[in-house]
Amino acid sequence: MKSKIISWGRLLRLPNLFTVPGDPLVGFIALSGGNIDNEHDKKLLLVMFVAILLYLYGLVTNDIVDLENDKHERPYRPLPANLISIFSAKFASIVFAISSMAITYFISIHTFIFSIILFMFITLYNFQFKSHVALGPLLLALCRVTSIMLGASFAPGTNANIQALYFIIPTVFFYIYGVSIVAQNEMNTGEKRRGRGPILISILFSLLTIMFFVVVMFHIPNNSKIEVNSILFGIALYLWFVAVSFKHIIIFTRKQPPVIIQKGIGSLIRNLMILQAAWCAISELPIIATVIVILAFNARLASKKFYGS
Repeated sequence: MKSKIISWGRLLRLPNLFTVPGDPLVGFIALSGGNIDNEHDKKLLLVMFVAILLYLYGLVTNDIVDLENDKHERPYRPLPANLISIFSAKFASIVFAISSMAITYFISIHTFIFSIILFMFITLYNFQFKSHVALGPLLLALCRVTSIMLGASFAPGTNANIQALYFIIPTVFFYIYGVSIVAQNEMNTGEKRRGRGPILISILFSLLTIMFFVVVMFHIPNNSKIEVNSILFGIALYLWFVAVSFKHIIIFTRKQPPVIIQKGIGSLIRNLMILQAAWCAISELPIIATVIVILAFNARLASKKFYGS
């Protein structure tokens, strides 16, 4: 029984699951200005769960499609090692997909539409464009952006709050696009691997965001209710995100064995949680930001048992 649970944990990339619910959370707090009221908190929890379900659908179908290649390149994974049956994997993927659609249908029409779009992006990637040099990473980046929009789709926001998405979406898009390009060639040992450029663009967007909030912080009126400490916390987390991203850009310029690249990819995916925490802090939700940081450490611990690439 224990070995079966571990096998499912490996199939479902347990460390990466920690990064998923933060996407719709960030989308919601960005558009609502950090206002999580009683009317929307239950919906937000459900949408965060939906994001996990769709992510699980993507992970399982990804390994189903890759089964023949994994028999040669990654025979230790659950499906090629026959630790989990193909039937069980297919049944689980169907349950994940249908459940996600059913939940969003009862939240809002906009959330339902974004869940369908996300489902389509995932399906197109896994079954059609996974190996495409450009479209594969593009679809994965769009998946993360759409996951953010799941949370924004029912948030009680204003036109002014939409501006926050201008900072978040480009950062996440280029970041995931770059990480996905690196992941395409994770089994190669070549130097200066592709994908570093988009990650660098993401870092530049992050630095612009930091500069913006530094300016905001110095122009806060004395009688304002805005918490300077929350902004400082968010800036510190943003700098952490930038530092980890840049560290891996340096690592990816050197010749490395596949296992190091795979660990690097997992680390970069988990690094998204620091970005999510930064926006929670900036939105004056420091407790939630702290919880996400703690979960990030738990995800790192989980990565020692379950791979995340």
